[in-house]
Amino acid sequence: MLPENIQKSVLSDSSTEQELQISQLQQELKKIQKETDELDTFIRTHLSDEIVELQELLVIDKMLRQAKKLKRIQQKQKGKKLQESQSVKVKTAKDVVHKVENEEETILRRKLYKEAMVKVHPDKFATQEDAEDLATELTIQLIETYKNGTIEQLTTLHAHITSGNAISKETKKNKVINEEVQLAYLTQQIKDLEAQIQIAKRHPTYQALQSYSTKEAYLLAVKEYLEDRLFKLRKRTRKYQ
Repeated sequence: MLPENIQKSVLSDSSTEQELQISQLQQELKKIQKETDELDTFIRTHLSDEIVELQELLVIDKMLRQAKKLKRIQQKQKGKKLQESQSVKVKTAKDVVHKVENEEETILRRKLYKEAMVKVHPDKFATQEDAEDLATELTIQLIETYKNGTIEQLTTLHAHITSGNAISKETKKNKVINEEVQLAYLTQQIKDLEAQIQIAKRHPTYQALQSYSTKEAYLLAVKEYLEDRLFKLRKRTRKYQ
């Protein structure tokens, strides 16, 4: 096993590399999102009328299909009153499971947040200037992770804070443990950012950026697509326009 001073140096270097990688990934994600938003804005600006009409016709078409479905149900039930109105949304088993999972995660997130906040709240270290500053930084990080981070990030940060070593400066061993936990947290951040980048790259608009030579070429393709959709929807809904 490496001596503690060498081990700490290695962990510190790794942490610096991780932070640099995080910064690069954040910049890449922002660049992808910026390019995607700019192209979306360009398309909406030039095809706003077509997009609005498409949205209106889609609503009308949906209403018509629902009316037809309801009519078929009424015909099958012959004289029986419908027990549910057309506006009632039937929850599938998948909806219920998804809701339960979300509720369980919300409860867990709140539990982790409260436990960590009790350990690191700056008021506990009011008489220790250095410790109070560190506690304030960790509190800000905890709040941000609770509100916007993933459950994995929150779990890692919770472990870091509740380990008892987040603020303690009693021994070199504690500092090494802090570095290890922090490194694990940064590693999780990198994984999350890489996943977000992959999702952002799968966005249809971003993929269009890679497929079309110019934004004007993509605009023409979108216009042709909208014209085809509008033609079919106008025909299908002409009696109700």
